[in-house]
Amino acid sequence: MTLTIPSAPGSSGYLDMYPERRMSYFGNSYILGLTVTAGIGGLLFGYDTGVISGALLYIKDDFDVVKQSSFLQVCCFIV
Repeated sequence: MTLTIPSAPGSSGYLDMYPERRMSYFGNSYILGLTVTAGIGGLLFGYDTGVISGALLYIKDDFDVVKQSSFLQVCCFIV
């Protein structure tokens, strides 16, 4: 599947003269794989951060030492 960028109105028409220079979105499978992997990694990182932030509320309630020390709160979040 190849998607190409059409010429915009008012452009010079350079790509119409040289169609082999048009950029395709899915031409390089390596770049496409890296993009998908980075996107999934970003989603998982955001989900993990949300889950840990929600669990941190209960950790503070269960352990009095963690409630008193902000250093321990940060350490619990990192681990």
